[in-house]
Amino acid sequence: MKFFNFKALIDQFTVMFTIEYPLTSDEPVEYGWAGKEVPTKLNPPTTGKGALIPMSQKNIYQSGGRLTEADRQLYSLDHNIPLKSKVTYKGMVYHVESKTPYEDYADFSTYTLKGVDAFNA
Repeated sequence: MKFFNFKALIDQFTVMFTIEYPLTSDEPVEYGWAGKEVPTKLNPPTTGKGALIPMSQKNIYQSGGRLTEADRQLYSLDHNIPLKSKVTYKGMVYHVESKTPYEDYADFSTYTLKGVDAFNA
């Protein structure tokens, strides 16, 4: 039994987005000419859903500049979105940077989505 049930609240603010999951492989990480990691190869896109919320000013401030207004917080009932997945919503592209699992005592997980520019998508 979960102590907290947020399904109704999350469903109220749910939007549909495109998500591409990274391929699972043991390929070594490759780096480009500027020392940046070459983007992970992705599976074909599928449809995902969840509450995609702008990053709060408090989170932006506490991140020390790592997070910006272009980033988003995803509240999802899906607990299996892997890191480095690519989320596209309203023409904006985000990469799943981190997960905060609440599934031990609630019915959702939160994900930090880092906004990426067109050149890094």
